Amino acid sequence: MLPLDTVEPAWHPEEWETEMALGSDQRRKERRQRIKATFPNSHVEAALDLLHLTDMAWHDCYGPKDLAVPDRVLEDILLLADGGLVALIRVAREAVIDFRDVRLAADALRSEPETTSAG
Repeated sequence: MLPLDTVEPAWHPEEWETEMALGSDQRRKERRQRIKATFPNSHVEAALDLLHLTDMAWHDCYGPKDLAVPDRVLEDILLLADGGLVALIRVAREAVIDFRDVRLAADALRSEPETTSAG
């Protein structure tokens, strides 16, 4: 039998050193103001519920380290949803399937020249 100090552990503690994970309640609290500013009052709770489900789907697809949708992907989702609950559902689903498509669409929207109506 080998002495214990010569045996490599099956896991390496440095692999687990990450930032403190936020729980779903904390993420919901942090997102609330942004959602309230973007969605009609009657849709705020439903939008937050959907983002909670999106976090769970993201974790299932991209975990175990990714507990939630990354901030940049969330920004893309909210930009493309533009305050619409139906759009949020569709864009959030697409982001989990392939966030690159959502990124391209959001970047295209961001690069459009702002139009002002002179009248």
